[in-house]
Parts: sequence; C-alpha cells; structure tokens
Amino acid sequence: MEDAFCVVGMVVGFVLTLATWGDLHGWRYVLGFTGVPSLVMVIPISLGLVVESPRYLMMVGRKREAEKSLLVWVGHAEVEEVLAIWRAQERSLQEGPRRWSEVLCPATAAGGRRTVASIGCMMAQMVSGCGVIAYYSTEILEQDFDDKTATWISMWSLTGRILVNIYVVMHIDTIGRRLLLLLSAAGCSASYVYMSIAYAFDCSPYVRVAGFFLFQICFAIGLGPVPFVYVCEVVNTEVRSKVVALGFILSRLYAGIWIVSFTTLAGDDELGRVSPGILGGDAGVFLLFAILNGASFWFLYSAARETKGVQLEDMEQAFS
Repeated sequence: MEDAFCVVGMVVGFVLTLATWGDLHGWRYVLGFTGVPSLVMVIPISLGLVVESPRYLMMVGRKREAEKSLLVWVGHAEVEEVLAIWRAQERSLQEGPRRWSEVLCPATAAGGRRTVASIGCMMAQMVSGCGVIAYYSTEILEQDFDDKTATWISMWSLTGRILVNIYVVMHIDTIGRRLLLLLSAAGCSASYVYMSIAYAFDCSPYVRVAGFFLFQICFAIGLGPVPFVYVCEVVNTEVRSKVVALGFILSRLYAGIWIVSFTTLAGDDELGRVSPGILGGDAGVFLLFAILNGASFWFLYSAARETKGVQLEDMEQAFS
C-alpha cells in the first residue's frame, strides 16, 4: 500500500492547491498541511503501537521480545511454528546483519541473483519515468490547457492510479508478482510510444491527455506497488536492510537526475517551451522512456522469479 498512500498524498496536495487557487498564501497552507500526517504518526509510535520486526529481534538475540512482537500479528499456534523454523536457523540469525562486502558479493549464485533482482526491480520502478510524469505532467499539459485545467487533469489521472493500486494490492497474491511487473513494464512502454506519437504528430489535446491516464494505470498495475513487496520477500533477513537501502538510494538518485535534466532534454520550463531540447521535445523524451521501459521488461523477464506462495525460508531455492 506504500505507493497508494504516496499517491493519496499527491492527490491531497492537488486538492489543496485547487481549494486555495488564487490565494497569494495558498502555497503556505499546502506546505503546512504536509506536516500533519507526520505529527499524527508520532502518537502510535510514542505509544508503542508500531512494533519492532520480530525477525530483527530474533537476529539480535532478543527472543522474548520477538515472540511478543509476533503475537501482535498472528495467533499462538503460528507463533510456535515460526519460532521453530527460526530456532533451526538460529546460528545464521545470531551472526547478525551482514557486512557490505557480503551484500555486494554474495556467497552463492542464488544469493547474487536475489540481490540483482531486488535492486533491479526498484530501479525499474524509477526507470519507468514516474518521477518525471509526477513532477512535470501539469507543466506539459499546460501546452494545451490553462493552468487550473491542467492541475485538474493531473489530479484525476492520479486518482485513477489509486483505484488500480487498491485492486492490485487486494489481488497480488492471486495474480503473482512477476506477471504484474511484466504487464506493467510492457504497458508503460506502450503508453510512452502512444504519447510520443501523439506529441510528434501534434494530435488533439484530448488524445494527448489519454496517454497520461494510460501511463498511470499501467504503472499502478505493477511497477508502482509490487517492488515494495518484492524486494522485501526476495532477499535474506541478514542482508535485507542493506539491499533495500541500496535499492532506494540508486533508484531515487536516478529519478532525481531525470527530474533535474528533463527541461534540458525536452526543452521545457515552467514558463513554456523555450527550445526543441536535446531529444527534440516531449515526443523524443517519451520515445526514450518507451525504450527504457522495454529494457526493464527484458530485465524483469530474465531476472525476476515468481514469489507467489513461496515461503521466505524457501526463497533461496526459488532462485537456484
């Protein structure tokens, strides 16, 4: 649900922007409201309602606390079953978190494939161009619509993404992670081809808008929500924190580079088109994104293994 909540935050931002439209201090209200969710989260954290990971507690030798943490989520029978499995792996758990050298150079081939699949999956999420679409969609749409209409369109496209996100989260264990990722990467690539053609041939504004809705739907099918689940399932407990951190850092750095370089590549700024850009405008950028998403599809097809129904303890075998 992480992606869904992120998008909900964006939609709320758009709603507040539209509600304060024309107010000189409207941006202050929007900025101030962003602190409210963080303040609300302080309450359950301070009351101890957000429990520590039982696997982590077991790994650092705090077995009694690990059992209490498990009881928050499952019944006594399942707790005993899980603890029995962990006791069988006690030596591995007691070794604690692995060093970075062990993360980057896993001892087994299967471990290496798991690390590559995890980080690659998170990279594919940002390679999709979701950051550029989220940041610049309103400015791009302002080529065809006024500021307020462009903002409304961006908000409704994100609302559609939320609805698809919720459906995917409810059915992810039925459909499977790998299939959703492949469908999403292929769909994002196809939507960018559509958008590139629409902008290259100067199609109707409404034809262009359809491309933004199509991308948001395709992204929400898999590349939006699935990586947050997949990366945590695939890697071992001992290296999970470092692999997830590395995946986040690399993918977000990539997205940040795209966001700051988009105006140079597409030839746009917030005041409108100023030059054709290195890639010949929006059509060229969208075509490049189509190619990059095609590369993501190939990577996911080659490296990602299906984890639906696979126990965390059996993940090594799934990548053998």
